[in-house]
Amino acid sequence: MRKNFLKILFFLNFITAYSQNAYWTLRLQSNVYLRTWTLTTKAEKTEKEIMGAKVVLYEATTNKPIAQTVTDDEGKFVLDVPGNGLYYILVSYPNCNTKKMTVDTRNVPEKLQNENYRPKFTITGGFIMAKPYPGINYGTLSESLVHVQFMEGKRAFDDDKNFTERGVGICQKIYEAEWDLFMRFCDFNKKGDAALAIPDCPLAKQMYESALALIPGEFYPTQQLAKIPDCLKQNENKKKTEEEKKAREEQERLAKQKEAEEKAKREAEEKARKEAEKAEKERLAKEKAEQERLAKQKEEEERAKREAEEKARKEADRAEKERLAKEKAEQEKLAKQKAAEEKARQKAEEEKRKKEEMERLAKEKAEKAKEKEAEQTAKEQKIENVPGEPSEDPDPKKGKGKTTTYQILGSQENYKKNLMRANDLFKTKRYEEAKSAYQECLKYKPEDPLSKLRIRQCDSLLNLKK
Repeated sequence: MRKNFLKILFFLNFITAYSQNAYWTLRLQSNVYLRTWTLTTKAEKTEKEIMGAKVVLYEATTNKPIAQTVTDDEGKFVLDVPGNGLYYILVSYPNCNTKKMTVDTRNVPEKLQNENYRPKFTITGGFIMAKPYPGINYGTLSESLVHVQFMEGKRAFDDDKNFTERGVGICQKIYEAEWDLFMRFCDFNKKGDAALAIPDCPLAKQMYESALALIPGEFYPTQQLAKIPDCLKQNENKKKTEEEKKAREEQERLAKQKEAEEKAKREAEEKARKEAEKAEKERLAKEKAEQERLAKQKEEEERAKREAEEKARKEADRAEKERLAKEKAEQEKLAKQKAAEEKARQKAEEEKRKKEEMERLAKEKAEKAKEKEAEQTAKEQKIENVPGEPSEDPDPKKGKGKTTTYQILGSQENYKKNLMRANDLFKTKRYEEAKSAYQECLKYKPEDPLSKLRIRQCDSLLNLKK
């Protein structure tokens, strides 16, 4: 029945439009949806097709309605717009914002305009109807959101993309403002629920009332505010119960405190009695111990006296024996000492004689060794040259013959001592000290070839180290 009614209404609209222009009409079709928001502690939306949304076609120059229709149970509508005119369409639904679009059927080539010309255009996406919310500027919805016109290049009707993008921007800006409002509204509800859970009834009431101040009449905060009286009553009962409990606990505390004080008093009296008995026992025991100590002390003093007398007697006997033994030992010691001194004297004379003999032999041996070493050193002179220097003869005056030692009176012993010391330092690679020792040798034998050779070797080796 309803569908037949809608078909009749569409037919009447078509006749009305056709009567204005007998040649052709533009058939517009689209859908209308209802957007519903459920606002609690979060914002949830639903969109579904609605039946009964009103769609009215107006002549733009006179602002007079020339056709209208309503959406069917699938939210669809069809509207025939007369040709060769400028029109606008208003889509409305109770308690919702009205949406507007314009249609320009002019500028169609004459060769297309005949009785068989039946252009169509579908508005993709349709119209979304939603109720207004306080604090949001919906004034821009009075502007046209879509503009349909004949596109010569396409030879068909289409929407102006720039116009449509502007309309989408208007709707998006309104949507964002609504979303910001919803977030603040939901945040108040969240805080109210949190306060109600504590429960902090005054704070919860304040939050829900703040939410209703943003969007009056919303179900969720109204429903939650209805719980506030019970919350307050529960708080009062809880407070009363806590006060009664606190009073009972205080009575019990005082009773326990009194009982503890009485018990402490009894224990203190009992403790004092026991301490007095203990002190008396300790006094008697101390007196008895003192008497026993004095008796024992007297007995020990007498025993010590006897022991001291006996010890003094024994000490006198021992001292006499020690004196006699000491005299005897002293006599024996003097006799032994005299014999030992005589023996030591003889032994010392023998050792002195042996030592003098050994020193003489060692001295002769050392002199021979030094002479042999000097001869060996002179021989080595021929093959031990400093790197980079020509070989030198120990004595240029003698050629390659046997080395001649120049002697200075009174310096032979000093020369030998310094030469031995210099050789020892050279062998242990202490070249700086060895050089100084060889230079000392030259004081006693200025032309000593061995000392000169060693000095040059020391300089070369020291330079290599650098």
